[in-house]
Amino acid sequence: GSWHPETGGLHEAFGDITAILTMISQMDQCEAIICHSKGDLHAKTYFSAVAEEFGYALYGRTQGLRNADNDLTMSQVTEEVHDISQVFTGAFYDILADIFEDYCCPEKYDAAETLFRIGKHITSLLLQALLKGPSSNATFSDIAKLMISLEPKKKWKDMIRRQFSVRGVVGKGAKKVKAPVDLVWGGCHCS
Repeated sequence: GSWHPETGGLHEAFGDITAILTMISQMDQCEAIICHSKGDLHAKTYFSAVAEEFGYALYGRTQGLRNADNDLTMSQVTEEVHDISQVFTGAFYDILADIFEDYCCPEKYDAAETLFRIGKHITSLLLQALLKGPSSNATFSDIAKLMISLEPKKKWKDMIRRQFSVRGVVGKGAKKVKAPVDLVWGGCHCS
């Protein structure tokens, strides 16, 4: 078998993204997020902080182990799975915030309901992309391109493309994806 650092990064990102999507799948949490952020998903609140307890316990970080609301690019991270995962998580978070801002229409829905509705949409989009993606060694680019192609609204498709592009995942500035590393079983070294 083989393994790709971005595949490991997708696993880590999916864990962080699942925490975010779980919060916005509950209306009371959406109301709390909107209340704390005053409708600005880029405001520094608990919503974008990932694993607050671990971050504080391990490193004394009060804003969590990782922050989903980041601007990291592929050229700014290592291939370590927790580090590289932040690029995909950050792009996903910014896509969520962009679509929320675009869809927000106080005459139709309050901001909490808008966040709830956008959460359902973006959850479906991500899951479809993951299910249609490669069964092994999926890269950020694989999933990003599928999210772009699966998004029915042109404006939102462009938002998704822009977020992944500025981070070096897709487009002209995309970082060249390395070939997967062959895994060689060295046997059990247990005594």
